[in-house]
Order: sequence, then C-alpha cells, then structure tokens
Amino acid sequence: MIRKIKTRIELIHMLCQAAEIEHQLLLIYLFSSFSLKQNISEGGVTEEQILKIKSWKRRMVGVAIEEMTHLSIVSNLLTSIGGAPHFTRPNLPQDEPKYYPDGFRMDLIPFGREALQRFVAYEHPNNVKLNAPSFEKTKHARRLNMLQKIDSEQIVASEITYHTIHDLYSCIRKGFELLAAANQSQLFIGNEKSQLTQRKHLHLFKELIPICDLNSVEQSIEIILEQGEGTNSDIEGHFKVFKDILEEYEAEVKAAQEKNILFEPSRPCIENPFLHQPSDSSAVNIITDEFTAEISLLFNACYDLMMKILVRTFAHHEETNEEIALLADVFISFMHDVISPLGELLTSLPAGKHFPEKTAGPSFEFSRDLHLIPHKKPAWIIFNEEMEMLSTFALEISTHERATENSKNILSYVAEKMSGFLVLLNKKI
Repeated sequence: MIRKIKTRIELIHMLCQAAEIEHQLLLIYLFSSFSLKQNISEGGVTEEQILKIKSWKRRMVGVAIEEMTHLSIVSNLLTSIGGAPHFTRPNLPQDEPKYYPDGFRMDLIPFGREALQRFVAYEHPNNVKLNAPSFEKTKHARRLNMLQKIDSEQIVASEITYHTIHDLYSCIRKGFELLAAANQSQLFIGNEKSQLTQRKHLHLFKELIPICDLNSVEQSIEIILEQGEGTNSDIEGHFKVFKDILEEYEAEVKAAQEKNILFEPSRPCIENPFLHQPSDSSAVNIITDEFTAEISLLFNACYDLMMKILVRTFAHHEETNEEIALLADVFISFMHDVISPLGELLTSLPAGKHFPEKTAGPSFEFSRDLHLIPHKKPAWIIFNEEMEMLSTFALEISTHERATENSKNILSYVAEKMSGFLVLLNKKI
C-alpha cells in the first residue's frame, strides 16, 4: 500500500518525481523514433515496410509530444501550490534504484522488440515489470525504515514508494484531496497568472488550463491518465499506441521470415551513447568517432539552450504575454527544426572503432548548472549569445572533411534556423 502524502513539502516532492519521469520518458521515446530508418537506401526494408515505419514514427513522436504536455501540466500543478516548475533530472540511463523506485529501468535504446515491450510496460496502469536486474536493497530499505521511524511529523519530504505511473499520479491526486480538505485556500497559494496556460495566447498545448482549485487539479491529472492509459474510450492512450505498434512489428517480423527477406527497421544504434560517463547515471557507451562526437557536442549544447528557454517560459518574470508566447514558439520550433534533425543525423553516424558497424545517437546530456536566470534582460542576452555561438559552430562542423552531403545540408539548415531565432529574440532585448 502506498503511503499517503500529508504535507505540501511531500506533494511538491512527488510532483517533481512526476516531472522527471515524464521528461525521461519523452526523451526515451524520441531516441527510439530517431533510430528508425527513413528510406530503402539504408537497407533491410522494402518500400511497403518504410510506409509502416513512417506510421510508427509519427505515432511515437505524437506520444512524446503528449509527454511534454504532461510535463507542462505538472509544472502548472507545482506553481499552483507555491512550488517552482521542475525541469532538472538525472542523466539517462537509470538502471539502478538510485533516483526512482525499483523497476523503473530507463535507457536510450533503438527501436525494436525490447524497446516496445518496455514502452508498453511504462504506460500500463497495473504492470511495470521492466526486467530490471536484481539489486541489493538492504541499505536502501534500512534508510527508508529509519526515515519512517524518526520523521513521524513529516517535516521533510521522505520517500514514498510507488510501482507504476498510475500509482504515482493516484498518490498525487489523493495528496491534493487530503490537503485541500484541510484548507483549500491555503493549499493553492501560487499566483495563477504565473502559470503557463492558453490565456497567454500560446501556440503550445490546449490541455494547459489554469489550476486554482481541486476541480482543475482533477481535470489536469485526468488528462495525463487518459492520454497515458486511454481510460476514455474516445482517447487512444499511449499504452494502446505502443501495444498496437508492438503487434504490427511482430506481424512484420513474421511476414519477413515467411518470405525469407530481411526486416531491419532500426538503424544499428548503440545503447546510451555519450561523450563521457555522467556522474549521476548508470554505465554508458562512449562515442569515439571524432566527427560524430562533434555533432553530439552540438546536439547537447542545443538541448541545453532549449531547456533554458523552456525554464524561462514557465518561470517567466517581467515578460509580457507576447514575449512569453514568443519563447514558447521558439521552444517548439527549436525542438522540430534543431533537435529532431540533429538527433536523426546522430543515429546515422558511426559510433567509433570500438563499435564496428554500429551508429551513435543523441544522449540528451543534462547540465548540472541548468537553472532559471532570474532577470529578463540578462536571460534574453544569454539566449542570444548562445544561439549565435551554436549557429556558428554548426556551420563550422558542416565544413568538416568527413561531412557528407546529408550532414552538410542538416547542419546548414540548423544554423539557418538558429539565426532566424536570433533575429526574433534580438527584437525584444
């Protein structure tokens, strides 16, 4: 049985856990979608199969976008009770119960049976058996037991163990209900105008409603659960999306075997490709190809800048509604026009001599110094400085002697897009 949330501190803590898990899942889903082949010239697929693969990619990206919606909703839930939007997280992979409960094994792995089975398990309301290895739990259990013994007044946020995403949000929902029953006006102490909603004329997510009472909390959490599990017959939840893709994948594999032809829908990406071993993650594979490493460095720097823009969008201060909408638009375009093409490029590039015939992929490495820049003018100046630097770096890499025509085109496109963002942001400084 899951222990109840009894204080605001614990509710904020569990909402931060939810934000991290939503963030991790959307990156895991994006990595897998980036690994899918795009045309028959890559081998191992037919024209008919490519059409199927494109359908899988479209649906997976759709799920990732909805995970971003969930992360946004959780940010508004945090703001509503006096917390801050939470976008920090430990780096992937997370194969040990260090930050999350046992069983939440999270890796960056290419599309395939194992990936799809995990995705189905992540989104299943009652079954998250992720084949996690057996861990030594004695010290962890002792720590939990001692916290329960000495922290009877719940003056700090102690661990609340949950086993599924459904459990997590059910715990959060009950926490809101319990605290609101005691004193609703004292629970929702955050400034409603600080939340990111459609009232600010955003081209973001239509699901973002102002959260100011228990009713709006219920609506927001129900959106997350419906999109994840598909509890509403009118909504195709993530669980069904991945279950359908897994069944279609198995059917394609069987058909290919019967016809005695190859079916390899994914590029041969290594798992968890990084430039170095992060201090907060499980073991990773190191990219050793120099040109690929430069693209990976560019990708990580772009991801870092995009997250800074997102943090500023949610934790805005001094910006007008027009400026907030501009930041949101830049974030969305950045994801589509910079992160996606660079991520797809990385899955096509060699990982290095230690991984023969294997390709790399994006690591989404997260900087430990990511934080809200408190004042508007310095924040926007920093955005412009980094945007200009990254645009220049992308053009420099495009002249690398090993850059193929495809690489040059993508890098030039990315540089051009960032230059365009630069023009938009410069007008507001």
